[in-house]
Amino acid sequence: MPLHLFLGDPWGRGRAIAHLKRRLRAAEPDARWRETTLDGEELDLSQLLEALRTTSLFGERPLVHVKRVEKLPGEHAEALLPHLERARGPDVCVILEGDKLDKRGKLYKALKGWGEVQEFAPPTRQELPKLLQALLEERGLALPPQGRRALLEGIEPNPMRLEREVEKLALYARDRQALTLEELEALIFHDRGGRAFSALEALLARRSDALELLRAALEGGEEPTKLFYLWAAEARALLRAKSLKAEGLSSAEIARRTGDFPWRAAKRVKLAEALSSEALIGLIRALHEADVAIKRGEREPEEALWALALAWLGFA
Repeated sequence: MPLHLFLGDPWGRGRAIAHLKRRLRAAEPDARWRETTLDGEELDLSQLLEALRTTSLFGERPLVHVKRVEKLPGEHAEALLPHLERARGPDVCVILEGDKLDKRGKLYKALKGWGEVQEFAPPTRQELPKLLQALLEERGLALPPQGRRALLEGIEPNPMRLEREVEKLALYARDRQALTLEELEALIFHDRGGRAFSALEALLARRSDALELLRAALEGGEEPTKLFYLWAAEARALLRAKSLKAEGLSSAEIARRTGDFPWRAAKRVKLAEALSSEALIGLIRALHEADVAIKRGEREPEEALWALALAWLGFA
């Protein structure tokens, strides 16, 4: 089908477009495609018409890719329709993509009738483990379960970011098919900070190694203000998990309700059971008060963090 419209999530539509282009070239290896990329906001109709020409001295086929189609001025979209209608032969391919397009508009309706329309929603957190596995398989890589979990927990839940990290791992692995957990942790850039998150988990659980892990995190370059933010966010998440558990929800149901990974929801439920709601509320309040004092210049971030940690662990 020569006319294609891709809308929605940039990562999803980007992968679909790349797959379409590979499929086009693989279908007829001897065919040559003349690819032209245009921007909807800056589109000059004469450029598009020139790109759509089906004849050339070298027998190339036009492949026209229009990005940000939603930025097309209304008059250009109207003027474009008859040319798109004529460009439906087997030797032409037109790809239009964007975040969204008015489904009541003439351009969307025409493309829906003449070609293929695909719309992509951002993947949910629950879908990311399966997506990660697909990315690893594409690169011929294998990670142990703890490695996949560390990758998903350590970086932001963003498919583009996941894909970049997998590409980096593949470059490191080269001809090897499997990486160890230790190699993975050394290679990925943790958004949440590997040391920071370990320290916070130990603090919240009131483990004996919490202070040593906190010291290692700070000496490793973690910002005290970032630790405040992560600690407060995790305390609120624990309080919510505790509340949902009290409503009779299972860990799997809590994961669906919060949009969290199932194993993280189960871990939070287990930890929350060992802490009272009053303790968690008190911690959140103390973190907020310390944050206010820091912003007013009344306390240094690291000093406030240590004071909170000691108080929470019962040393002060």
